[in-house]
Amino acid sequence: MLIKKTFPCACGWCGEWVTGGLRKQRSLVEIVEDELIAAKHQNPRAAWRSVYQKLLLGQVVPEEVSCRSGMFFCFECKSGFEQLVVCNSSGNPLHPMLCHECGSEGEFFPAPVEVPCPRCRQMVGEGKPLSTQEILNRMLSRCEITTVDKDRDKLLVVVGSRCQTYLEPILDDIHYSVLAVTSGENITHPIDFWEKFASVEKVLLQTSPDTIEEAELALLLVQQLQAVNIEMIPIVITPPLFEGKRRTQWMMEHIQELQSFVKQVLIVSGAGLDKQYGPLEVYRKHVPIKLRELLK
Repeated sequence: MLIKKTFPCACGWCGEWVTGGLRKQRSLVEIVEDELIAAKHQNPRAAWRSVYQKLLLGQVVPEEVSCRSGMFFCFECKSGFEQLVVCNSSGNPLHPMLCHECGSEGEFFPAPVEVPCPRCRQMVGEGKPLSTQEILNRMLSRCEITTVDKDRDKLLVVVGSRCQTYLEPILDDIHYSVLAVTSGENITHPIDFWEKFASVEKVLLQTSPDTIEEAELALLLVQQLQAVNIEMIPIVITPPLFEGKRRTQWMMEHIQELQSFVKQVLIVSGAGLDKQYGPLEVYRKHVPIKLRELLK
């Protein structure tokens, strides 16, 4: 029987754990291979590779170990997801339990009934799944929302303090009304937030997330506006070369997620600007210039 549990927190985080059902039976080698592929950080990847090699060498015998399904919570990158743990006959894990995303240690809850919210650390019990708008409203209640009123037919939604920094040098040059959302204390009730979309003809979303919450907020905004037939066009500023391959890869994954809900995504290439002009003024000068061109 398929069992699906949802853990909605008051802060907007909503975890989900699924077990049972008609899942294809996998060998232990296949299970470990899947976890190895899912591990993006080098530390959990090394841990799962060690288990994988021991299996291939016969140092770990499948009949003498067991796999436990549960939810893993990382308080460093504030994420929670389903994960498997391989245990010996005594029930002790054969590998450290590390976050796939950032490599930090976390907490593992097999067959969870109550779990810690990875964002606010409050314990959360099983409950009714939240709608997209309910999740958004809870997330927005923990954000600082500021507005700049200009052309009512054109709205630019800015998610994250990084994007706000990019916009500041050109704010006087654009004709869009601006709705900026950053982490902090809420100063605008979510209902006021949604009223800004009442009469708009064109909505752009500027995003270059630094956190999982910012990426999730941008994605949920696109989904919610699509549900009420408002098309939002994302503008994504990709990182310059000096921010590293890992951040670039994460941003590409964010773009792919957005592309599954919109017709087009406009991209400002930080790497391209870095190559052309050098790293010193990418943030302060060249990214704002490219934004101004897109916002004419």
